[in-house]
Order: sequence, then C-alpha cells, then structure tokens
Amino acid sequence: MLPLERERGALGIVLVVGAYVTGRRHDAAELALQRGQPGQGALPRGGQGHTGVFLLGHGFLPRDIFAARTGEPGFARTAGIGQAGAMADELTLMAVHAHPDDEASSTGGVLATYSGQGIRTVVVTCTNGEFGDAPGGVKPGQDGHDEQTVAQLRLAELREAAKILGVSDLEMLGYHDSGMPDWDYKDRPEAFCNVPLEVVTGRVGALIEQYRPQVLVSYDPEGPYQHPDHVHAARAAAAAAEATGIPAKFYLTAMRASDWQKIWAALRELGEDVPGPRDVTPEMRAQMAEAEARITTTIDIRPVLARKRDALFAHSSQIQESWFSKIPVDIAEAAFGRESFVRASDSTGAPLPEDDLFAGLRSPAS
Repeated sequence: MLPLERERGALGIVLVVGAYVTGRRHDAAELALQRGQPGQGALPRGGQGHTGVFLLGHGFLPRDIFAARTGEPGFARTAGIGQAGAMADELTLMAVHAHPDDEASSTGGVLATYSGQGIRTVVVTCTNGEFGDAPGGVKPGQDGHDEQTVAQLRLAELREAAKILGVSDLEMLGYHDSGMPDWDYKDRPEAFCNVPLEVVTGRVGALIEQYRPQVLVSYDPEGPYQHPDHVHAARAAAAAAEATGIPAKFYLTAMRASDWQKIWAALRELGEDVPGPRDVTPEMRAQMAEAEARITTTIDIRPVLARKRDALFAHSSQIQESWFSKIPVDIAEAAFGRESFVRASDSTGAPLPEDDLFAGLRSPAS
C-alpha cells in the first residue's frame, strides 16, 4: 500500500498496515527475491513461538493521536475454545493481507488486542510491496527506485511491525506487487493479480490447514477500495475458507465513511486541502453508505492504539508528512479507536451485532 496521500482516491481515505512476530515465520518472499522470481517456496525461520511443521513458506499518523488512554491488556493465555472436533485446541486468528503495512492499518488493533489476550495471531502477507516508495519518497518508475531493494526494506519493516503487534506467526508468500489499479505494472505476468486464483487459494488453504484458525479476516473484494492485490487476496482467502471448511467465522474489513467525514470536516476548518462533498459522486456516496450499513462487528481498540500507531510507524519508508498530524485528538480517537468488520460467514450462531470476533467460540471460562 502506498502513502496516505496517494490512496485517498478510493473514498477520500488513507490507510496503512503492519504486523508483529514472536513465533516462527516463513520467508518465501526472501527466497523469491534471492532467486529474482515470485515466491513459490518456503524459507523457514526459527523463532520463540509455537513449534510445529510449516507447509509454506499505505500518510503519516501522529503519535499523540494514537496515544492510548487506558492500560494495555496483559498477555495471559486464554482458556480453551467452546468448539469440538478437528479444530485447533487454542483460539487462532488469521488475517490475509496484500502488502506489508496492510496488517497494521486495517487489522493492527485486533491483532494487538487478541495477542494481548493470549490468542494465537497469524498474518499472511501475499506480496513483497515492490511498488511502495523507495527511501526519500522515490516513486515507482522514477530514478532511484529499485524494486528488490524496496521489497527487502518493506519486508524488514513488516517483521518489526509484527513484533510490535504481538503476531505469533508471520507467513510471507513472496508474490510481486501489482501496483495501483491505473498503473501498467499490473499487466506484468508476474504480478500477484495475474497469478491463477486457484494457485493462491491452494497456498492460503494449506496455511489454514496448518494453523486451523477459528477466525479468518481479509478484505471485501466488492468494496470501495479496488486495489488489484487486495481484491485477489480477498478472493483467495474466501475460496480457501470455503474449500477447507475450517474457519468458523470469516470477516471482511470495513471502513466507516461517517467517521472519515468527521475528520474531513475538522481538517477543512483548519484550512487543509482535503476531499470535499463535491469530490464524492452520488454513486460513491451510495456505495459508502451501503458498505457501512453492512457492518456487523465493531471492536474497541482504544486500549491498544499506541501499539497500532507504533506498528504503523515501523513502516517508516511508506510514511510521509501529512495533514493527518493536524487531526484533533478527540476526533482521531473516535475514528481510529475502533475497527469494523462484516461477518461474511458464521457457523457459531453468535447474535449480531458483535463486539468480539471470537463471539460464540470462547468457553464459559474464557
């Protein structure tokens, strides 16, 4: 994902994403970079997390805005899950993302929240992020932008962000970034969006078989943000969930346009150049309203906002000075203090709306 200022075209919005790793990780991405080709294999790395056999190897957000106002949760292990059969014995959340930094921007709060509860968190990052900015803000196609150098840097930032968020296991599939929807790069045969869906689905499905997550999270492939890599990752995750039948709950990340409208209004009062009502077409407005109406699940992440902020800042190569530093603290907390989701599938029967991704999965003692 690219810096905020370049991403706001979708909704007049900008996001970034990150992760945290204390367990083992598979660097198929690094192996692919060494070979100069898309990731197809695995490069296991030792860690201090779970043991076992592994099958596979986008803006500036000010620190004061994300300052946590309450204490962070502890790291006590939760009790067992309220589910029998072939499912794993421990609660597990898996998030399938497109680029380094996506894990922090859209799911950093839930990753930090649930890792703090002792729940295993797994991040799957599909691409290396080659079309992010090079150091100094050099854009793809400009002199000084080297794709492999950018990829190595962004993967290192991903590992650091994962540590901050407490991610148990990080899986990097090593595919090549496709670039933005209006760029010609996406027509390259090695671009992630051109990898056959069944191939990506197979790799994600193998990871689901390995980790056996009760909860799976990805994007809405029909949502307002139509980056080709996000759409491809989302479709692969959905297909893998259906094929394996393992996740009890499958969620799509969502954005509340009403929160962003509050931010734009506050920034306009400060004289900042931000999207105005005339920049949003009736079609976009209807799409945003429909998307917000579909939200089923809202997680309060205010206790871990500081960790989400730090994970975002770990992706320093993709962060630049922005009007975001001027957002009033109370409005920023209201907008960024929750993460929203659409529950796409569920076998638990948990009532809606929800405030817990694991509703219906915890034992009474949890």
